Amino acid sequence: MNSALRLALASAVAATALAARAAADEIRYLDAATCAPVTRVVGDVVEENWLQISFRDKGGKIDRVDTRLVLDIKRAAEDAQAAAFRAALAELANGAYAEARQRFGTMGGGGRTQDPASGKIEFKPFPVEPGKAKWSTAYAMYHYALASYLEGAASKDAEKLADALRVLDASSGDEKGFLERYKEGKSRWYADAWLLKAKVLVAMGEHDKAAAAFDALYQKTITTPIGVRFSYEAKMGPGRIAEAKGDLNAAEAAYEAGASAIQSLFEQPMDPCSKRELGRWYHEARMQKARVLLAVAEKSQSAPEFGRLRTFLQQGTPDALKARFAGKPAEVVDAVMAGALSPTVQAVAQNGIGLAFLAEKKYADAIAAFTAVRVKYFSVADEVPRALHYLVKAAEAAAAGAGKPAVKALYQAQADSARQELKTTYPSSPWAKV
Repeated sequence: MNSALRLALASAVAATALAARAAADEIRYLDAATCAPVTRVVGDVVEENWLQISFRDKGGKIDRVDTRLVLDIKRAAEDAQAAAFRAALAELANGAYAEARQRFGTMGGGGRTQDPASGKIEFKPFPVEPGKAKWSTAYAMYHYALASYLEGAASKDAEKLADALRVLDASSGDEKGFLERYKEGKSRWYADAWLLKAKVLVAMGEHDKAAAAFDALYQKTITTPIGVRFSYEAKMGPGRIAEAKGDLNAAEAAYEAGASAIQSLFEQPMDPCSKRELGRWYHEARMQKARVLLAVAEKSQSAPEFGRLRTFLQQGTPDALKARFAGKPAEVVDAVMAGALSPTVQAVAQNGIGLAFLAEKKYADAIAAFTAVRVKYFSVADEVPRALHYLVKAAEAAAAGAGKPAVKALYQAQADSARQELKTTYPSSPWAKV
């Protein structure tokens, strides 16, 4: 081999190695022992299922991480489908459901599109690929169904809900939905798709079918380590169905039962990260009941109902939790205490406590609670507009009862600031319109 050829081959090998490094994928996941986030640059992702993600490390060796711990997977920037997926995902996160749905449909080659020949807008099944399906197919199908569901639920569009169910559940002739193609968890998104099917059925009013889907998912979480989040979501299903039916008494009872079921899972062996996550989901389950109690109290404007809400919320204070979980292993107590500090838990709790104080005309205490939601838990988009709305009411009531002009002016300034923030930052929120 002459030197020129040797040099050319060496350059080609170097270029290939450089391209491989440039085309590296990235996985973000939680460390199973510490629950701390880890970012790992890998050669490429080899396989994804609902239990494990397999990938090549930089040395070419196959390694794995449990899917339940994965936060995100980023494909190499050179992958055109990866760029398309990120763009669609950004639109989905921003609430542009129709635009995201169309992007996911284009990415996967299916969905509701306009026929170029007839001009009609019709549903086109996602094509079945020969051989091993590309990673992008599963991602596109699941997220198309998610976007279609969110769009349909927001606009009460039955067609979009039916499309979401069709993408997930079709199984006739040549048309195979997501759950049929990736049966028994052959996709990272399989458990998410199972859960989404149940939610779509709730939105469509198919309550018995939704209940069966939620229950089957919960039973699967007991035998298959797909993550405690799915145990929580499945056990919240009966409450969501009761709310959809407008039966708040049944919803309250269902959420109470769901929280008890989640609490019982602390007895199961699991890694420290899962135990910690379970602590959070236990409190999230309790907050679903708190939401119902809050809705009942708001509707009735009854002081006893607000008192019942506050009593329930006080059962989640650190002292109450220590008493309730006395005798449990230290890691269980630590998980429960940490879960109580979750922003979503605290935002609902502080709003409930604030409303109880407002009903009792304890305006300063109410203002403090609503302000905590506004300042400390600003990331909880569902609760901050509510807090601002009631902060206006509490501050205006405090201003009306203030004897000193300076104090009156201070409270009124708080009310004006909260009102302005509500209208400018959350203009589309129902709380900005009441």
